[in-house]
Amino acid sequence: MAKDPSELLVYGKARELAKSVYWLTHHFPPEEKFELTKQIRRSASSVPSNLAEGCSRTTQRDLARFVEIALGSAMELECQLGMAGDFIEMGIFTIQKLDAEELPRVVNQVREVIKMLNALRRYWQQRQGVE
Repeated sequence: MAKDPSELLVYGKARELAKSVYWLTHHFPPEEKFELTKQIRRSASSVPSNLAEGCSRTTQRDLARFVEIALGSAMELECQLGMAGDFIEMGIFTIQKLDAEELPRVVNQVREVIKMLNALRRYWQQRQGVE
């Protein structure tokens, strides 16, 4: 059952998202390096990593499970980016040297990946006869 993860469109989108997140968080304040920045980066890299691991598995059920894990990581990432936006609005921290539209652009990328993962999850559920 093992397949190349690059055959999944969502895998490529998730890798692009991870790059965008690393670029964005590179501009976060240094005091956030070991807190929110680390959590955001971990969530972002977890999405394509879990898709790749799922593709290495031998059953469709295993792949579907890793799609679910990737979806959970994407949802976590959306939450964490939302908190970063809240902190910026509250003046708790600022993002230096970035266009004000960068954070919303990355949030939109996350939402696109979430939609794709939900669609993939529904596909696997239908193939397995699970709701």
